[in-house]
Amino acid sequence: MRGDVLEVISSARDVTNAVVLTHNIDFVFVQTVVMSAFRHCGYPTITIFADSGCAAETYGQQRAVLTELGARYRVVPVAMDTGFRFHPKAVLLTGEQTGTLLVGSGNLTFGGWRENAEVWTRFENESDGPGAFHAFRGYLLDVLKRVMLPDAVGREIEEAFDASTKPWLSTGTADDSLVGRVGSGPPLLEQMLAVGGEEAVEELLVCAPYFDNEGLALRELVASVRAHRTTVFCQPGRTGLHARAWEPNEPNASLQGIDFRHPGSAQSERSAFVHAKFYGLRRENGVLVLAGSANCSRAALTVRGNVGNAELMAVRRFARQAFQEEFLGELDHSSEEVALAEEPPDETDAEPAATPLSVLAARFDTGRLLVGYAPSSATVVECLVDETTAAFEPAEKGVVTVSCPSEPEVVALRARLDGVLVESEAAWVDIERRLRATAHSRSLADSFRARVQAGVWGADGWAEILDVFCKHLVYLPDIGPGGAAQHTEDHDDGLEASTYTEADVFAPEYRPPRLDRVWFPAGDGGYGQVQSLQQLLLRWFGVAGLDVEVEVDSVDDDSDVPDGEEVVDQPERLPTAPSSETPQTILNKRRVARIVDKLEGAMTSSQFLEGRSPDYLATDLRVASVLLGVGLGKGWLERDRFFELTHSIWSSLFFGRGPGTEGWLEHRARTSEDRKAFLGSMRSAELSAALIGWYLAALTPHSGMSPEGARFSLAAALAVARLPWLWNGGSDDDIRTELSLLLAHTAERGADDQERSSWAAAEWVRLVRRGQALRRLEAAIRDARLEVLRERIRVDELRPGDVLWQGTAGLGVVLRPRSRSGRDSVPVLKLEGDGGETAFVAWATVPVRALLDVDVIPWTQEFDHGPRRVLREFVHELSMAVPRP
Repeated sequence: MRGDVLEVISSARDVTNAVVLTHNIDFVFVQTVVMSAFRHCGYPTITIFADSGCAAETYGQQRAVLTELGARYRVVPVAMDTGFRFHPKAVLLTGEQTGTLLVGSGNLTFGGWRENAEVWTRFENESDGPGAFHAFRGYLLDVLKRVMLPDAVGREIEEAFDASTKPWLSTGTADDSLVGRVGSGPPLLEQMLAVGGEEAVEELLVCAPYFDNEGLALRELVASVRAHRTTVFCQPGRTGLHARAWEPNEPNASLQGIDFRHPGSAQSERSAFVHAKFYGLRRENGVLVLAGSANCSRAALTVRGNVGNAELMAVRRFARQAFQEEFLGELDHSSEEVALAEEPPDETDAEPAATPLSVLAARFDTGRLLVGYAPSSATVVECLVDETTAAFEPAEKGVVTVSCPSEPEVVALRARLDGVLVESEAAWVDIERRLRATAHSRSLADSFRARVQAGVWGADGWAEILDVFCKHLVYLPDIGPGGAAQHTEDHDDGLEASTYTEADVFAPEYRPPRLDRVWFPAGDGGYGQVQSLQQLLLRWFGVAGLDVEVEVDSVDDDSDVPDGEEVVDQPERLPTAPSSETPQTILNKRRVARIVDKLEGAMTSSQFLEGRSPDYLATDLRVASVLLGVGLGKGWLERDRFFELTHSIWSSLFFGRGPGTEGWLEHRARTSEDRKAFLGSMRSAELSAALIGWYLAALTPHSGMSPEGARFSLAAALAVARLPWLWNGGSDDDIRTELSLLLAHTAERGADDQERSSWAAAEWVRLVRRGQALRRLEAAIRDARLEVLRERIRVDELRPGDVLWQGTAGLGVVLRPRSRSGRDSVPVLKLEGDGGETAFVAWATVPVRALLDVDVIPWTQEFDHGPRRVLREFVHELSMAVPRP
């Protein structure tokens, strides 16, 4: 009873999931005290189940000061039948290596977790095995049956018990460590008797603060156990037992006065409310103890059928001396006779007054708010989102849906019930995008805040963040499909096609998007630039960063200046003060090499590519682009390794390393059950900028200098061709702003900003043009038969660097010259599949340059002069990259 739940949480390590069961909840206590304890144990996902009536009442009193509810932690209201309560108390902590389970009597309040005398039974997987944890999972699944809109909550429970990330849960089955019910099933008393067995009981010991008004549950308990004697512990002045309920039990039981005093000096000791509930069956060879949430009441112990409280009790067997020390020794025993009140007192746990209409769940995801309410027979006439009337539609019985352009905070409903207009209390909204974050992703965000700081940031900090990023990447709980969208705009079929037209991207007068100049405050020791990088990482990772003074000056501001005239009165960029970045040591280089190998393995694994949710996948790609680009620019990551890593990851994402001949992204977009949601979750201006910046970083000096560089240029263009929605995830202006900031942080040392910006803008447009041209080429030959195309081709010689289109075999680059008329073997560097060298029979080859001839592919409106001209220039450039023998 002197155990400290907060200390158990704070001292745990590497916890990924926490599940709390409570009757009453103090949201302010959670926000100010409990969350601090959880921050010490590993940033876990936190799921709290609470009685719906208690949660609604407390939220109404405290909502004005709550900031993290529905975003950092989830509270799930659980409604029981009228007159009964959701009453279990438990704390589950699970991690990849260990698990802790507390089952007890304390509510999630200051009294329940700190002040009162409570009982907690602790299970550790390392000493007790997984049986109690499997039993608790079964109990939670019963709780989920009473939850409105349970899918997102169910995924959090799945993750908490996921054996693929928590192998200690992969063995064993539920044991008899727990007994409980959730408003149905055998009465709790019957379960307690069953686990107790048939052995004679010397003494029944009952400790509970509350009893039913007639004392019926105590009478049935005493009669069923048939102990030689029964002792009921009562705290004078605080017990819920009164004389009228006690009198029928007096011949068969005795009262024992108790108290609990917090330790201190004789003057400072203070009495605490004994809120503990336990039932001890003392036998000759030991004591069986059932401890937990159940008071000695009919609602808790004896009610049959599909009604009654939800309760949970832990089962432990103790030696007699151990029971004396851990339970009875914690209490002060009084020899004075216990004086009971004549009539029932007002219960501290009294059930709040029920409202006729209740919001039991409100979940916001991908621009849509789902609101679950009870009773489902009510006819909703108005939905108030953030106190403003919003249009709604019925989704199913007891659920309405609302389109919201931004993240809502509160929701309330008005409805007609039995002809009367009623209104619910305001309820909080769960923001699913934020709640989906894992412990490892929160740890990574914390690393951004801690390590990307002036005076700290350097090679060591970058390597540490990269290592934490790898742990985030490899944490892949098998929890089924999650929600998908952090971008809430209403996407339509326009996602499938490019927004570029013949009139712009292929027009000779088309102007490349001019990148912004990003200026950081001068003379601050590099603080502004480092803090800007931190902000970029946090924002692209999906969490709020710090406000940093960064001046962005659009170079388009001089667009009205006539050609040839000097632009004057532009502020001169001041040199940035030397930063405090630490140099890279040999030991750090070895560490980086190991981490980069791990990152490559993580981002190219089929588990990651197939199982990562689309919003997480988009976030991972954005962060990888920044971290790898910064490492390259600072010289912490060698260019050759950067290029190899990029080719490996991009081959898996975009080309034939997925199922069949397509890349994983194309495969997942094509096979997604909700393609629209998948594309909406992936697509953003930030991701487009990240991919373009990543491409630009890998482009030099490899592109145009080797067959591998030629293959990469072709691969990137093909990625734009096949997934245009990924590369055009926003307006040119939005992408330009994000790309300008990324390039400012990933520029190599000594690079000329203006020259680099001009080069980057030109390469961006060239990539888009090539991708669009390849897309139109593929569209033009999609229905063409390969043998027909071969017959039309008049090219006789294959040159090194020639790009081949081989139908289902994909694209490749010719490595050595061959005559196309014979059956010679043509060595080709494959673009798709494993990306290695292969060979085709000469006469069966289809050079792309030949397909540009109008006699092979006739002229069409879509595939006219513009895309053909771009492709001719492209294949010529590629051919020049491959050395002649």
